[in-house]
Amino acid sequence: MRRKWTDEETEFLKERSDAMTYRQMAEALGRAESTVLKHCHDLGLAHRRDRFGPKFRAFIRERWSQGWTDAQIGRAWGCHWYTVNKYRRRMGLPLNDIRPHLADVVRRDFRRRCELNGCRNLAEVRAQVWRNQIAEKGLNPELVPTRAEARIVLALSRGPMAYRQLCALLGLRHLHNHRRPGCTYTAALLRAGLIERDRRLPDNQQVYRLAPGALERVAFGPAGRKLLSA
Repeated sequence: MRRKWTDEETEFLKERSDAMTYRQMAEALGRAESTVLKHCHDLGLAHRRDRFGPKFRAFIRERWSQGWTDAQIGRAWGCHWYTVNKYRRRMGLPLNDIRPHLADVVRRDFRRRCELNGCRNLAEVRAQVWRNQIAEKGLNPELVPTRAEARIVLALSRGPMAYRQLCALLGLRHLHNHRRPGCTYTAALLRAGLIERDRRLPDNQQVYRLAPGALERVAFGPAGRKLLSA
């Protein structure tokens, strides 16, 4: 049997609906949250409720004036950054970029990471992390192609291709390898013995072919195996 709402409970909702959430009011009254929500709608109280309230807006305005980003405000309040973004836009406040002191923190952290790993830039740090992950699995990093290298190997398995054809295959102007700084995809595959130089075209383009037994020796990662099965 349904439990009827008493006058005391209704008065409680009217007094606390602006300060408490539906869950808090439900726990205080010993009722289901959905029941409280429906009764608030029946009383015309739901549209008055602001889940975060004036304190949240004041907190956003204060931290925004200090140069905080949406993500920082969200972490401090304990909510998602998009919630902060939505309320900030409603309040007519523009987006805060990373301020100079925060940018300095990021730069110092970047330099520290590079020095710890003996690298010149972040690309070399990522490459070193990738090589370490491959080595931990007991594999030779030279024989574990990146996604782009795997596409080149699979394309050459169908026949020789020129440099510009490989560029077009990957949608790139040049085959610079971001996983192996200072090296191209083709140079890395040549060094690993997975592809070979075939010939040069009249316009001085290099043609490449797959090395014998390359598909048996290469250790494809998840991305390469997905391409291989396609």
